[in-house]
Amino acid sequence: MSSVHDYNRAEVPGRSTRRAMTTSALLTTAATLLTSAAVLLATVTPQARASATRAVRKAFSWQAVSWTWPEQPAAADALRAGYTPHTNLPHGLEVWRDRLFLTVPRRKAGVPATLGYVTVHRDERAPASPRSPPLSPYPDWETQRLEGGERAEGEPARITSAYRVRADACDRLWVMDAGTADLGQGALARLTRPQLLVYDLRTDTLLLRYYLRRDDFDATSFFASIAVDVEAGHCGEAFAYLPDLGSSALVVFSLSDRSSRRLRHNFFRMDPLYGDFDIAGFNYQLADGIFSVALSAPDSEDDGYRTAFFHALCSSREFAVSSRWLRNSSTAAGTTSWFRSFQPVGSRGDRGQSTGSFLDERTGVLFMMEVLNHRVTCWNSRSGLPMDAETIGVVAEDDGTSFIYPSDVKVDASRNELWFLTNVYPVLLLGRINTTEYNYHVFTGAVDDVVRDTPCEPARDATGSGHWRRYQAEAASPVSPSLVMEAAGPQ
Repeated sequence: MSSVHDYNRAEVPGRSTRRAMTTSALLTTAATLLTSAAVLLATVTPQARASATRAVRKAFSWQAVSWTWPEQPAAADALRAGYTPHTNLPHGLEVWRDRLFLTVPRRKAGVPATLGYVTVHRDERAPASPRSPPLSPYPDWETQRLEGGERAEGEPARITSAYRVRADACDRLWVMDAGTADLGQGALARLTRPQLLVYDLRTDTLLLRYYLRRDDFDATSFFASIAVDVEAGHCGEAFAYLPDLGSSALVVFSLSDRSSRRLRHNFFRMDPLYGDFDIAGFNYQLADGIFSVALSAPDSEDDGYRTAFFHALCSSREFAVSSRWLRNSSTAAGTTSWFRSFQPVGSRGDRGQSTGSFLDERTGVLFMMEVLNHRVTCWNSRSGLPMDAETIGVVAEDDGTSFIYPSDVKVDASRNELWFLTNVYPVLLLGRINTTEYNYHVFTGAVDDVVRDTPCEPARDATGSGHWRRYQAEAASPVSPSLVMEAAGPQ
């Protein structure tokens, strides 16, 4: 039998010769900082990179996901009857206190619940064998019932299919429900409009249910991730950024206004050179646009706004913009000044397509999940250096069994812990998952340990600057109005 490692190494002829195109501005910046970058990496050896991989441990592993069924025999039997072990694939994760949340999208039929959790026992360090606990549905089995149609005010909430979630500084869990599911026909069907659900994690009660406006999405839309912009003490002023990878747009939700609007920008689109994927022995093509948004700490020199780092799945490029240009509905989205506020950060290089990403506010380190390179990488947003091969560090890489598809990553700021999830998502879509092998893995490690002796280590910060900034002044050359993408304003 071919090993997982053999599948990981499948190559597409000629793929290794591809390189991402960079702008002249990035080349100029990189050239001026080349000497600094060389000095920065002079002490980073292969052994040092390996030490970073050893700094993470495998906390959980599953051959197949199982569930804690209801105590009532009839209810349990009904759920088991519709349960297909090989289609229950963990895809997103979040950590809050002693709970590890896992999403299980209804990408295939046979998924009884799309959001669950397990308990994290931090006193059980490095167990001798992988732990595979069953998932408990969140917040309960009733919410997980698969039903079509939108819920009226006062009716119990239903979660159709969640891909990623986010716990905020106010002890709330934000769930982005894609609104689609496979009902057994082998294809996704839209059961409801995409919706946001927000839960109080201290009481497990629903605080908010918000259906996106019909102008916020179209027939090609697909919402698979979420970022939440809020500070403790200002819980009512939260914003959620919802990447629409299907139509290359970003929906911004304001909690205080209970409103949303859809933004478009050229940087949200895919790079046509990066739509070819070869993973686990499968070759397939995608056109996915903006996929992940990662937020910096508030910047006092930018009136408390954050920097939003983002990328398309079909791209190796990373971009950034101040959240002031995303949050303020009064800013003229689609104008020249708005368009130019978005800036390139750099590139992960060949085969650098990334799924989830997350920025650790304490260190300024951006963690990225590279699916074709089968690894977790990092970049220090406070280094003053562009993102490139010299400034990207390797946090964890292919061990031959566990890194088929790096899917999601988070930092538990309360404990300074990195958590990330890998799975076999392409196998779910294009093949059949072998439930006699370990397919899903959750890793964790102290942030300081995983970035030590990499270019991301904060001690190696060359400038000491608190936040990433670049090209504050507008370029001299005009931008043609035809190149500016218009945004749909609130209605």
